[in-house]
Amino acid sequence: MKAKAGLLLTTLLTISAGCVRQDWIDRTLVNTRVQLELVQDGAKVTGTINTSASGMSSSYSGPVEGSVSGDVFSFKSGRGGIGELTVAGDDMEGYLQGPAGKVGVSLRRASPR
Repeated sequence: MKAKAGLLLTTLLTISAGCVRQDWIDRTLVNTRVQLELVQDGAKVTGTINTSASGMSSSYSGPVEGSVSGDVFSFKSGRGGIGELTVAGDDMEGYLQGPAGKVGVSLRRASPR
């Protein structure tokens, strides 16, 4: 009889361990999409930025203006956001800062539509 109780307890612990909720970090991850459409004229750059985050209602679309110095593109948006991205071929990496704080980004040039 004691052997059966031990087996039942082991089985229940194994089953309940498989039902553990996912870690809090997995539940709070947000996928953010950033799209920049830019036109460069010498060192001056103008265009638009579009951002959206999955699972959130916050998004932004508006004008950006900035400049390129060497391989660094610095800009500001119409809402007061700023960004600084280092350009390397078809890639840009750096940060965006807006009302939600500072976020690191890595962007890749998309094929023209």
